[in-house]
Amino acid sequence: MFIYLSFWASTQVCNAPIEDARTAVEKHLARAQQYAGQVSDVTVTVAGRSSRFELSTDGESILDGALRNGADLPFSCKGGVCATCRARLLEGEVELDINHALGEKELEEGLILTCQAHPITDRVVLDFDQP
Repeated sequence: MFIYLSFWASTQVCNAPIEDARTAVEKHLARAQQYAGQVSDVTVTVAGRSSRFELSTDGESILDGALRNGADLPFSCKGGVCATCRARLLEGEVELDINHALGEKELEEGLILTCQAHPITDRVVLDFDQP
């Protein structure tokens, strides 16, 4: 029985990243169909400095787009787990691929994980300075 439980537990842990990857791919494909070619104007503020860039709604995450455009944003895992990249959504809408860090209350308060967030409106404004 111990061997079975150990095997079951190991498959649950090992399958989590596979399920996360599957979920992310499915959401990316759905965004690609629904928002094909749409570009969002994204503004991020951290430490009182704002950066503005354009980002395809069906492409990279807001965090990756911001880093590529020279913004110095906080992040760690890039897997939706640690919440280091958490920011407050002030304007617009985003879609999260995966979220293992924020609870319903935090989401309702406008917090997002930028490593998993993709803009789905023409304009998105985020603030890393607001708790």
